[in-house]
This record gives sequence, structure tokens and C-alpha cells, in this order.
Amino acid sequence: MKIILFGPQGAGKGTYARMLVKEFNLEYIESGRLLREIKEQNTILGKKVKSLVDKGQLVPDELIGDIIRSKFHELENKDFVLDGFPRNLTQAKILDSILAEKHTKVDHVIEITLPEEETIRRLTARRTCSNCGQIYNLLIKNLTPKKEEICDICGKKLQIRKDDNPDAIKKRLEIYHKETEPISKYYEEQGILNIVDGVGLVDEVFNRILKIIKAE
Repeated sequence: MKIILFGPQGAGKGTYARMLVKEFNLEYIESGRLLREIKEQNTILGKKVKSLVDKGQLVPDELIGDIIRSKFHELENKDFVLDGFPRNLTQAKILDSILAEKHTKVDHVIEITLPEEETIRRLTARRTCSNCGQIYNLLIKNLTPKKEEICDICGKKLQIRKDDNPDAIKKRLEIYHKETEPISKYYEEQGILNIVDGVGLVDEVFNRILKIIKAE
């Protein structure tokens, strides 16, 4: 089972991806985490990614594709849930090409939708650990820290990301919708796109996702 999850910031992709991993014993591939790990490696690729990220530049589609290809090579043909890739139509085509090399393809593409006002409400309540990067949300019971503004894992102070303010969020949403619409159409034409309403409790939304996966 090969699953792609995508949706706007605050839609809970990481949360639902981890729940799918547990439910179906999948590998979790999160492109942002992969980039952070590679950035810290003292390799040619690691130095290249670090140079781009430190300069605030986007990592080219082809380079991200190479990173994903390398990860798939490690996994061989294990089932997975993919979060954060593809982000645009070029990356979607790169992914198809990578999977074709493995003689496999994506089974389910799940787009989690969320109204703009709900995205802003969720992201302004988000907190990130200044040390380990663990993410919390003050609106979600099982994502609220046990101690106010303190990380459950390492005990360090939580912080609000600089771009988690309404104006910055709206700009990020504009970019997301511009890049995502072609991806939605691409997978819709392949007959594997499923739209899931992201409004509701975590278990409610997850059950909507499970219903789609188990019905096919």
C-alpha cells in the first residue's frame, strides 16, 4: 500500500500519517524531516542542501527527487505513507518515475481540505519545541503539552514559529493552493484522488481516511 497525504498547513498530515503507519504497519516518509537529516550529514549532498537552506533558497525539485529516490532504495518495496512530497506537478511526475523504476505505483492520494479560517485558528495555536522540534497544538487535547509551554519530551521551552501569524499564514496558503491545484487534477485524472474534510476531531477525520482506504 502506497499512500500520499497532502493538504494545507494545519490540516494534521503528520498526525494522520503516523496513525496510518500504526494502523497498517507502513513506513513514514516525511520530506521535511529527510531534508533536515541530510542537512546535518557531512556529505556532498548534505553540504549542498545545507547551503541552499541556510541561504533561504528552495531545494530544487530534481534534488528532492534524488533524496526521495535514495530513501525508496533503502526501503526496497515496503509500503509507505508519504507526507510533504510531492508539492507541485513537477515533483508528482518525478515521483511517478521513481516508483516506475521499482515497478510499483501510488495506491491512494488523500487530500485533506480545511477552510482558511480554520487553518489560521489552528496554526496560531501551534507551538514548537525550541530544542527537539516536537510540535504541539493548544486546541487539540492529545497534542497539548502536559506542562504549559514546556516540551513533554525534553523539557525545553515551547515557542511560536515566526510565520505562524495570520498574514504569513495567508501568504503560505496562497502558494499552497497555486501549487496544489495542478497536483489534485493530475491525480484525479489517474482516478486515485480522494478528498477528505479535515474539520472535526482527530479520530473523526482519521475514520474518514480509513473508510476510503478500506473501501478500495
